[in-house]
Amino acid sequence: MEPHPQAPVLGPDRHGLIWLPEEAFGRAFAQHASTLEQALLAATQRPLAAACIGVPVRPPTWKDRPS
Repeated sequence: MEPHPQAPVLGPDRHGLIWLPEEAFGRAFAQHASTLEQALLAATQRPLAAACIGVPVRPPTWKDRPS
């Protein structure tokens, strides 16, 4: 499946963290926010650790244990 043509290119920085590029914030995340709000959101975003993408997730415990 091809990515959307306007999708930002994401990749880890030298510390292994993934940030949404500031110029992509408005169209990819905060379409209805003002220019000022978009800049604030981009400046205060929290990164995603690239290492966490490959970590397997166990089945949820609530499926096997009664409440």
